[in-house]
Amino acid sequence: MSCAKLPHAVSLFVLSSLCLVAFGCGGLSPNSPASPQRSAGTLSISPNRAALNAGSSLQFTAVAAGVANTDLEWLVKGVLGGNSASGTISRSGLYTAPQAVASNAVIVVTVISKTDPTKASSAAVTVVPGPTPITVSIAPSFARPSPGQVQHFTATVKGTTNQRISWFVNGNEGGNSSVGTISSTGIYTAPLSPPAMPSITITARSTYDTAASATATVTPMGSAAPPVNGSPITGAANNAYYVDASAGNDSNDGRSPTTAWRTIAKVNASSFVAGDQVLFKRGEVWREQLTIPSSGSAGKPITFGAYGSGPAPAIAGSDAITGWIADAGSVARPPLPKVYSATLSFMPVALFRNGVKLGAAKSALNLLNSDGDWYYDGVVYLYSSHDPLVDVLETTTLRRSYGIRVAGKSYVTIQNLQVRQASAFNIETNASAWITYRSIESLQAQSSGFNIENGCNFVTIGGGSLIHDNGLAESGDRNGIGIGSFGNGSSNITVQDSDIYNNTNHNIEIARTDSNAVMANLSFLRNRIHNSLAAGIYIGGAHTGVSVIYNQIYSNARQGLIAAEGSGNVNPGSPVIVACNNVIWGNGTSGGMRNANVVFPSNSTAGSTTFKNNIVAEANGQEIQVLGGAAYTGDYNLFYHSAGGTFLEWYGKTQSFADWKANSLQDIHSVNFDPKLNNAIGGDFTLTAGSPAVDAGANLGSPYNWALDPRSSFPWSTVDQNTFSSWVIGPFVYLPR
Repeated sequence: MSCAKLPHAVSLFVLSSLCLVAFGCGGLSPNSPASPQRSAGTLSISPNRAALNAGSSLQFTAVAAGVANTDLEWLVKGVLGGNSASGTISRSGLYTAPQAVASNAVIVVTVISKTDPTKASSAAVTVVPGPTPITVSIAPSFARPSPGQVQHFTATVKGTTNQRISWFVNGNEGGNSSVGTISSTGIYTAPLSPPAMPSITITARSTYDTAASATATVTPMGSAAPPVNGSPITGAANNAYYVDASAGNDSNDGRSPTTAWRTIAKVNASSFVAGDQVLFKRGEVWREQLTIPSSGSAGKPITFGAYGSGPAPAIAGSDAITGWIADAGSVARPPLPKVYSATLSFMPVALFRNGVKLGAAKSALNLLNSDGDWYYDGVVYLYSSHDPLVDVLETTTLRRSYGIRVAGKSYVTIQNLQVRQASAFNIETNASAWITYRSIESLQAQSSGFNIENGCNFVTIGGGSLIHDNGLAESGDRNGIGIGSFGNGSSNITVQDSDIYNNTNHNIEIARTDSNAVMANLSFLRNRIHNSLAAGIYIGGAHTGVSVIYNQIYSNARQGLIAAEGSGNVNPGSPVIVACNNVIWGNGTSGGMRNANVVFPSNSTAGSTTFKNNIVAEANGQEIQVLGGAAYTGDYNLFYHSAGGTFLEWYGKTQSFADWKANSLQDIHSVNFDPKLNNAIGGDFTLTAGSPAVDAGANLGSPYNWALDPRSSFPWSTVDQNTFSSWVIGPFVYLPR
């Protein structure tokens, strides 16, 4: 008989039997019940050995021969019926292994006759860890995009190296125009009009194991906006025109991808009506200038966008350099090793190799000594460690001063395009209204990436736009975005949900106009603004009504935010600045007297500056300088300077935090603590558990209540702060990840 643990009743019977053997039956009355009858038969279990995955089941069978009573009990490791740790077994012998084991585990399963406990049989079951379950997670789990806004979802598959995902919107793979569309990489585009249902479900499903999936909820907000996904607007009154730089032909009608036009010149020479779309093929490059030829109307803009798959269509101010040959020398000199030449009819301003700007031109051919050195004398010479025929070489010349120009037009949307390497401004907007730029990449302009001037009204840049590495010229306007400069003052300009970085001068500049005009209602919302060689946001010129809300402004060389309105300007206006719920971190990287996170050296005594709910920390210099001018109101901010000391300046005198509060009579509820950010050095300014910024902000009311959702990624979804008990300091609400 097995030594497995017996049930309590059976154990008592065995003890009683032992007593009878040892002491006889004298103590028992004639009417005492008879002991259980031992049979001469056998009881065995089948199978008697097995291996089983964790969580799986196996049917055991009891084979009884010559046993008078086959009423059986089943035990797992001596426990009647088993348990969750060792597995369970039914009265019919169906064994189910535990759901998980750390390593192989041997489990003993026993069957025993209740009427003859001497008859029992056991089997050894080796339970092995089951296959790793396939799981899918999705981030963010919630998004609240505006109509037409782009939201990037990411999915992670665990349990397999196969990370391929199928994306669904409300059960439809890829989605549709009613509920929004989603690409194979998780880029969701919200529908133009809010759907009938209050929420939309995004599903990420593993292609390796279709039973594994995760979902996110989308609740679109706001009113309808122009389309952003490049799909033609339906309806008899609206037309879509296609442009294909490789396979198109300007003699075609342009009405389908197979009858596409070829050139931007054809687009410039055409007229369009409200609601039309002009779509450029993805993956193609046009070395031309797009001059918007027509205006749309309210609710029916003319849209310039993209179709197909692949990289965004590119409008390049540069020319391609081809036909490189190894230098053969001349009568006057021997061949130069590793030097190649190509014919170029136009004076190059800059050279780019595989999208990276090379250094300035050398002044003589014999100075070409290092990889990337170049010289021009009617022929362009390049020192290269390898044959340049394998590279993409481009040069900016003075032939194309802009990539896209919108002048005197209204109700135009431009989206999903790359514009690069113009000899002046990549994108110029002049005397125009109701112009929307969405999901634009503007880079490597000699001057500014965007320039908005001469009385523009209602111009918006957003939708995940990337504006970077502009201002390659030696002087002049070299900003990411320039507002002002020429002509009448522009108003109602919004820059939102954009990443603006690595620009030579300011990332964003509000500039003095040549007519000293006042600009009004300029808003900067939910942007990343970082790593410029000057200021993150420079507020100059004459203006009234500037809002800087929910931005991340960091690692700029001079200041993060500087207001210098009226500097050298006879008309400073009556500046009103509201800067709230930003994180302004680590600016002033180049050092210097006026390098700081925030500087308010206002030259106007009119107007006001409101500065609340901001995280201001770790400047290379002062955290904030208020040097005079317009009335400053600050409160509910978090200042932090790990080096301590006097890190704030009030009217020319540096202060400790305590002195700042005492002398300025401001920031009564502000604090001086480490904000406990997730990874500020790495650009992650979300809050960790225990951050003193949580529930420490002031409720500023509408429209300032829509904070960034830390579960999302750029361009971020938003969360209504009024759904929390209190507001935070900084741009992100606190939600555990």
